[in-house]
Amino acid sequence: MTPASRLKKLSNYIFECAHLLYWIYFQPYTLKKWLQQIDPDLQPNDNPYLELKKNPHNRGLQRYAGQVFWLTIITPQLAVFIVGVIYFVTTKESFDWLDSETFLLGWAIGQIILRFGSVIWGSKFQFWALGVLILFIIVSQFLGGVASGVASGVTSGVAFGITLGVTSGAAFGVTFGVTFIFGVLRVYFWLPELLWMGWLFLSTSKGRFARNLKYLPPYYDQIIHLPLPFISTMIVKAYRENPAVARKTINYLINSTNQKQVATKATINIALDILARCATINAIAAIPEQLAWIPSYSTETNNVLPQLLDISRTVQSAEMATSPYRKSEILKQTVNSLTQLQTSLALVKNPAVANVAGNIVQSWLGILETAQDILKDQSRYAQEIPQVYIAGASLEPETAKNRFKGRQDLFREIEN
Repeated sequence: MTPASRLKKLSNYIFECAHLLYWIYFQPYTLKKWLQQIDPDLQPNDNPYLELKKNPHNRGLQRYAGQVFWLTIITPQLAVFIVGVIYFVTTKESFDWLDSETFLLGWAIGQIILRFGSVIWGSKFQFWALGVLILFIIVSQFLGGVASGVASGVTSGVAFGITLGVTSGAAFGVTFGVTFIFGVLRVYFWLPELLWMGWLFLSTSKGRFARNLKYLPPYYDQIIHLPLPFISTMIVKAYRENPAVARKTINYLINSTNQKQVATKATINIALDILARCATINAIAAIPEQLAWIPSYSTETNNVLPQLLDISRTVQSAEMATSPYRKSEILKQTVNSLTQLQTSLALVKNPAVANVAGNIVQSWLGILETAQDILKDQSRYAQEIPQVYIAGASLEPETAKNRFKGRQDLFREIEN
């Protein structure tokens, strides 16, 4: 193998490690799908060292375990180095590298024993080197695998090493607590994502929302614990431009991120937006087909959305009626249902949903009442033919007089 090919092979390996680290922190759902290609039973929480002992001939698993090993050792070193430099530049004080590197050295030796030796002895060595606090890391490394091994090694190792180098005494507990909370909530990543989301929404002009959905933070960070504004609003606006792209984004949020609540909110807002933009009776009747892809969210909307969908189905059946009289009678039912729904909106817990639903009900009432008045005028000249069949004994003189004679008036009415 030539030096150039070796260098290329090394660069590819480093790129794969960096890509794996990105998946671990930002795209665990993608990581899970990728691991299942290596082994259908392999999960992100499985310890790759233990899995490799069970299946030593799996080349993909061998490469994966090796990448986890190097990431677990090198990533904390790089992170502490970067933080140490930033600390020195900002405070002009020396960073205590000895304590931090002592911690990381013990961690690295423990990882070497875990990788090439006994898992149990490696755990004991790490416990001795890092103290009681690091027991959590060891347990998670023994049971957790890559997701907890790498993530715990980086977050807990960096937090512990930094606080040793920066603080001491009572301040240690406060600093560690703040660092731990910030690490768990991923505040370091959320702050730039928050700024990016605000800029993305404010800079997106009308007609480009569907095109810019691919730049939403969840596409790059699948685990976002703190809320980000404007995501559901952008999806609603994008649905007006390109329903297929908006629905694809909703499916991605539900199946590949922890943003299911955001996807649910966007779905409900899309439904309410479509209902609010109905300006004709035909538009109301077309609602069931337009929203066939949306499940019923009775809990989130206090049953408002399902009721409006039921009313639209009734309007649809009215449109299919064969006479103006029957259409008018069916629309009368929908007007009564809307009036009852308007009264019950006071019980809706979500004020925003109640406000939007109130405007929808008011608009629909105007549309349907106008249509009903027009149908009433038409039905005066085309009323239903009344039932003229008289049941009973055929030969009773008192009631049989209209059954066998004198039907000319009935024939004329049918002809007319």
